[in-house]
Amino acid sequence: MKKLNSNILSIGKIYDAFPNPELDSNIIELINTINKESDKEEYIYTLVKTLFEHKILEVVLYNIEHSKYSDNKEILFLKEKINNYISYKVEKVYDEHLKILKDTAKSKKIMLIKGMAIKRYYPHWYKRNQGDIDILMKNLNEANVLYENLKCDYYFEKIKLHFLKKDEYTSTIDFLPYDEKNPFIDVHITPYYMWGAVSFFKDIWVDAVIDEDFYYPSIENLILMLCAHISNQWMYRMRDINDLYCLTKDNNINWASIIARADKLGLKSILEVLMVQLKKYYNIDYCFIESKFSIERKLFSILNFGKESYLGSVILESNFLFKNYKKLFDKKTAIIQMIKNTFYMIVTKNRAFNTGNHLKKKKINEVYVLKKLDRNVFENSKKIIDNNLAICNENTNNEYFLTDFGKLYQVFYKD
Repeated sequence: MKKLNSNILSIGKIYDAFPNPELDSNIIELINTINKESDKEEYIYTLVKTLFEHKILEVVLYNIEHSKYSDNKEILFLKEKINNYISYKVEKVYDEHLKILKDTAKSKKIMLIKGMAIKRYYPHWYKRNQGDIDILMKNLNEANVLYENLKCDYYFEKIKLHFLKKDEYTSTIDFLPYDEKNPFIDVHITPYYMWGAVSFFKDIWVDAVIDEDFYYPSIENLILMLCAHISNQWMYRMRDINDLYCLTKDNNINWASIIARADKLGLKSILEVLMVQLKKYYNIDYCFIESKFSIERKLFSILNFGKESYLGSVILESNFLFKNYKKLFDKKTAIIQMIKNTFYMIVTKNRAFNTGNHLKKKKINEVYVLKKLDRNVFENSKKIIDNNLAICNENTNNEYFLTDFGKLYQVFYKD
């Protein structure tokens, strides 16, 4: 069977009104395509799998239910397969956990980021595909306050510490649900880094908006976060194109500022790829986008749409890292860190991982993976990093990190 035409993804774009002639035209084109296939069931299975990979099953389901051809035999079969395949958490589950987060947000600042923030800009009739609940908090101590409120339903296995330089660090903690029906909660600590790159959201709290106790990033920061997430994933999807459309369609966007910041962060090519796709799927023409694609844009645009490709990403990855590192390090160090972290990204799917089992020497731009210490260890020395973190018995076999989460020791990345 032939590879699916990318135009088929138009059934998963955002439509602003129903009934919609453009949607109906796309649906009838899909029906005609299905009817030309010798194995219709296999084609529909491949289609659903593709829609799933692009994270737009929920949008497609709403669209086909509200098209003029919703009762068509092929469309009914497609709807059945989507309902069998779909795996989003019910909205009620998210609402229940957001209430717990909101209780903590009354005393500790919590910012909803990524998908939980972007979905606010979707038309109310659509469900945006949701995965984890990603939040930003000020420090480890405040994250532990949240954990105390969640620990009946959640636990954690690891904490990641990323030391960028000297004693400046950030952290992520994944709260894992005991009940698999509940969403993961990923806690990022300010300053918000993409692993292995500079903190470019240090001022994120300054520009944030507040709504019902939660903080949300500004639209400009959300667009840059979207591009940074794509850089981290080494792929982009139809959902990302829908996200950018919803973020920009009814808002006054300072594109000059966003493009300048994206260029400074090594994210300009990714932003331009998304904007060119907006023209294709939404007929929105950004005349200030260069008409000629650079080689890295061409590779990424073609090879990384809906799937991961090292070939399509490696140039953008290197550019992203180098542009950030050269602001912090001398040129030689920046090049070494760029090469090292690109290698780690290919091998471990994460940048900047130290793979040892204790510090030996705290290096710049390293990520340390920590687990709870399950044995008694006496404190012989203590180095205070800040009010949230100390290193005890540094550079010994009894070394551990002291936090409000308890005593933590370093493990190999894959442990």
